[in-house]
Amino acid sequence: DDLLNKWLFVAYSAKKDGTEDIDYRNKIQSKIFYAGAKGIGRFSCDKLGSYLKLTSTKDESNSQTEQIEVDWSKFEQNAKDEFINVSVNHQKLDINPSKFKTGTMLEISGLRNDSVWDADKLTRLKSSLAKLINPFGENNKRQFEIKIIANDFLEYDLGQTEENRKINGLVENHLLEILKEKTIKIFSEISLDGKTITTELSNNGVWWYRVKEENDEFFLLQEIIVELYYLNRAAKNNFTRQMGMKAGEYGSVFLYKNGIRVYPFGEPGEDSFELDRRQQNRLGDFVGTSELIGRIEILGENEEFKETTSRGDGLIKNSS
Repeated sequence: DDLLNKWLFVAYSAKKDGTEDIDYRNKIQSKIFYAGAKGIGRFSCDKLGSYLKLTSTKDESNSQTEQIEVDWSKFEQNAKDEFINVSVNHQKLDINPSKFKTGTMLEISGLRNDSVWDADKLTRLKSSLAKLINPFGENNKRQFEIKIIANDFLEYDLGQTEENRKINGLVENHLLEILKEKTIKIFSEISLDGKTITTELSNNGVWWYRVKEENDEFFLLQEIIVELYYLNRAAKNNFTRQMGMKAGEYGSVFLYKNGIRVYPFGEPGEDSFELDRRQQNRLGDFVGTSELIGRIEILGENEEFKETTSRGDGLIKNSS
């Protein structure tokens, strides 16, 4: 029923009506917030590859495993066909092929990108995935993990002396550990009720001061965190040595909603917050993207912050 009337039903969004993982929410007795545009996740599978095999087991008490296979090219054969009339293969499995007892496994094949997946491309993929999860948190406290398994490159990895050049293994981001050294940090937070702003300043890990004030300017905002690191020459050199790239090549101020990155904020060469433009107007008074690395974190409901349906266009513009 979930597969037919939710996942395959284009207009339906369990995120939007609040029923997604409702059993799981009841178990942990706390609300889970979702990131991403509502109801269009299935199309990202089509974007990545021509074929999809979805295998899902709802709970341990019901050992039945459901599986559907989708050939996305069928939806492109006749423009006049309605989406609901295009067939997909469905079967029930007695044995769950996944190593997990419950959950959903997506296998995407016939990748859309025809170029060869060589070592350089896989290294760039790993770097991109490392920035997808909020890197301003400790690796061992994250709620899920990403692992790359590329057996063809096991021998390649043995010849790599630098960890960030290896392809196989857990995708981790050690940015936070690096930024703790030789940097000035400013951390600002708008409270849950939106009434107060608390700001702290520290240098090289040494706390300088904290100020708490009434929020009389950003009254549409609540549960927002801003964390910025200023990189002087020593900090930039330290970053390049440990990350294997220059700070400017990594990115600048990223935006996350409930732990998942919103593009294109923070991309190298991207000036979504007009930091470089402001710096050029009054050189010496302001810092630009080359001196700043940090995050803006949107937490909780904050329904007014919605992503556009195209992943690269950021948030829908509104007063908030």
